[in-house]
Amino acid sequence: MWNDITWGMTHSSASARPDFYIYVMFREDGTPFYIGKGKGPRMARHDGYAVRGRPGHHYNIIRAMLARGAEVPKVKLHEGLNEAEAFEYERALIAAIGRVDIQTGPLANKTEGGEGPSGAIRSEDTRKRMSAALKGHKHSPETLAKIVAARVGWRHTSEARAKMSETRAGKKRSPEVRAKMGGWKQTPEARAKIAASNARRTISAETRVKMGAANVGRKLTPETLAKLIAANTGRKQTREAKEKIAASKRGVSLSEKHKEKIRAARLGHKQSPETCAKRRATWAAKLQRGG
Repeated sequence: MWNDITWGMTHSSASARPDFYIYVMFREDGTPFYIGKGKGPRMARHDGYAVRGRPGHHYNIIRAMLARGAEVPKVKLHEGLNEAEAFEYERALIAAIGRVDIQTGPLANKTEGGEGPSGAIRSEDTRKRMSAALKGHKHSPETLAKIVAARVGWRHTSEARAKMSETRAGKKRSPEVRAKMGGWKQTPEARAKIAASNARRTISAETRVKMGAANVGRKLTPETLAKLIAANTGRKQTREAKEKIAASKRGVSLSEKHKEKIRAARLGHKQSPETCAKRRATWAAKLQRGG
């Protein structure tokens, strides 16, 4: 039936790019329960949205299927559509199969399809209502476990990363936003969890190579350097941290180029009387210990 509907329709003459497709999701028994229009990874994201608790009848169906250990079959019915054509197909398929809410069929769709353009911008009032509704909402341990399981091994595609980078390029946060971010502090419990998760994490050799290549030739701005100096002024490292740093440097030989840079940086540099006094005290203590 669906092939007759999809292939029997006439394409409109819309000039938009043919990036869209129409897809259907099925229950375990093969019954369709949702018709959607999308582009890119839209079809594949439904499971993640459902696990994260997004409301909606079709998300309830997905959550129930995942809880039973079932896979949610998704099939693209037609690709290479512009948006106007995609809306046309969506409306025709929903009308042909029927919706649960109006007792015409098995679909969990809440509208007849084809409503509004993609990327619609919500009003300020709508965003405030959504924010107020979500404040204080906490996921259950079971939901959190499902979210973690859904994200394990998941990575953005290179195209998605490029788009994210492009949208953020040149974007500056307002003074109000920066002030809010600056005043935010993680709880001791959150810091302990992060430390525990990082303690178990090992960076692969490939990742280290990539990180090194990304930082080659990179220079910090004077403003960033000033911030780093201010943040580290008066900061004392723990004995464990000092021992780790010392252990990591044992047996490491600096290149001649690196040595030359250090010598050039120290030319004309004079230590303060306080620093000289601290160094003398440190060496005196070492000599007393027989070091």
